[in-house]
Amino acid sequence: MQARRHLGLDEHGKLVALLPGSRLDEVRRLADPFIRAAMWCHERRIDMRFVVPFVTNACREVFERRLQRLRCKVPMTLLNGKSLEAMAASDAALLASGTATLECLLLKRPMVVAYRLSPLSYLLAKRLVRTRYFSLPNLLSGEPLVREMIQGEVRPELLGREVLKLVEQPQRSHELVAAFTRIHESLRRDANRQIADMMLEMVGRHGQLV
Repeated sequence: MQARRHLGLDEHGKLVALLPGSRLDEVRRLADPFIRAAMWCHERRIDMRFVVPFVTNACREVFERRLQRLRCKVPMTLLNGKSLEAMAASDAALLASGTATLECLLLKRPMVVAYRLSPLSYLLAKRLVRTRYFSLPNLLSGEPLVREMIQGEVRPELLGREVLKLVEQPQRSHELVAAFTRIHESLRRDANRQIADMMLEMVGRHGQLV
């Protein structure tokens, strides 16, 4: 696989991208369950490896300290940046809710989306925000395409089980890729329509001025 060669990763075996967030508070809340989920998966499939891209050095340092504290021995490659390449190289992704989920969708990679807020923030969000979904793929499709896990659901064995399903059930992955392709095409049509409308509006204004 070209993306793996570009990153210097082994082309064999199953590769999962872990993206615990781009902000320090996200990484602090998700590093432990993501690392433990990777350990849980690796116990059940020794051919599974992981790649973890980071937006900042500070986020990487937090994650590295958690790896040391948990004494994690799972094959894991840490990267500075290169999140798109990491997702493109992977068979599946476990990631924090945010713009990375849209990037993962456009790359057509199966994913599990997780998020944790502080208890107070979560209570406020539940009162103020009325929505069935919180991840962009599900919001765009209007249906639960990808597995979302929030607050108390963000547990290693639950995350690991969902990731393992994507790796071990090709049909599920194929269904997601097909759905992501439909969303991608819809977004492109909408973008083209918006551009066409803008051009028509500009032509109309120019015609009025002539």
